[in-house]
This record gives sequence, structure tokens and C-alpha cells, in this order.
Amino acid sequence: MTQINVNLTPNHALTADADNFVILTRKLVDPTRSPNYKADSGVSTELREEWKDPKYFSLNSAGLAASLDYVRIRTVANSGVTDLAELVALIRDTTAEITDALRNGAKLPNISVVVTSEG
Repeated sequence: MTQINVNLTPNHALTADADNFVILTRKLVDPTRSPNYKADSGVSTELREEWKDPKYFSLNSAGLAASLDYVRIRTVANSGVTDLAELVALIRDTTAEITDALRNGAKLPNISVVVTSEG
């Protein structure tokens, strides 16, 4: 199986292993905040990026859809928006960002995400 590694948003990436789609979350690590940090140790104090906290989804169409929806919902939930119009715009923009990332990064044909409203 061809491994995929697609940045869906600035903070979420889609990968896969032999059995699952995997969503990884970007974390910035500040070594100076570690309880074991010693200023005179010579260790780099620069922030570093790590991709961790894997979330696993079935390696099928439903799993792919669920993984993309997970990223959309997490992005919205962590956004801090306070206005309904902003919320709708963020969902729309995140959906477009994910769709573009998949088309450009994974080279998967005809993938789209449809946002529907219940009412």
C-alpha cells in the first residue's frame, strides 16, 4: 500500500498505516518548559514541531470520511469563534482547505466534502 502523508490544515495531517487512516495533530514543543530542562545543559531552546496524538479510522470510505470530519470539527471546536456567521465561514473554509489538500497531496480523484444543514 502506498503511504500517504497529507497536511490537511496547518494543525492536522492525514497518514495511513496498513490497517487505518491516521490523523496526526501538530504540537509545538518548548524544551525550556520541560521539568528536566537545565539552562546550562547545552540543549537547544528552539521550539520544535512534533506530529502526535494519533487518531485512528478504518481504512475504508467511511473511515476516510470520518477522519476528514474529525479534522473539520476539531478545527471549529478549537477556533474560539463566537458568531454564527464566523462559524459557518470557518466550516466552509476548512472544508475547502481539506479538499484542496487531498487533491494536491494525496492525488485522490474526485473527493469532496458536502456540508448539509438540518432543519
